[in-house]
Amino acid sequence: MRITGLMLLTASLIGLLAVAALHWAAAHGHMAPLSWLPGTAELLAPESIIIGLTVGLVVLTAMQYLGFSTVVKLGTEVFIATTALIPLTTLAVQELAMRSGLLKPIPVDWRVAPAMASVALASLSLSLASIGADHRLPQRPATRTPPTKHLAQTHPQG
Repeated sequence: MRITGLMLLTASLIGLLAVAALHWAAAHGHMAPLSWLPGTAELLAPESIIIGLTVGLVVLTAMQYLGFSTVVKLGTEVFIATTALIPLTTLAVQELAMRSGLLKPIPVDWRVAPAMASVALASLSLSLASIGADHRLPQRPATRTPPTKHLAQTHPQG
């Protein structure tokens, strides 16, 4: 779990540094401001901080923890299935934040939701099929095999 936490922290810091570098470059005229990059006031707005803390601390941490524990306990298939739910979860949290008034209404292209859902369902169905296949394997009784003789003893040269 410590490695997972360090990876999540590192990825978050890299993202924060990338946003800061883009803001600095745009503010000093090294590049044109990007339409998809929020302004400083928008980033420092209380609503943005609340949503960032909610998604970052609660949702992503829980997903990383559950993902790590599923890899250890259940296998990679479940981890892939939970990871496929991240875009849908993020979209749902954003929608809840807009409906509760934490975010100003922003245009959301809901045409991406079916694609996200289909990827999540496909991943989930493949994972469940893989898990089910593991349980359907024929079980062999545990037998003890006699120790094998050394090759030189079984085939004498001469």
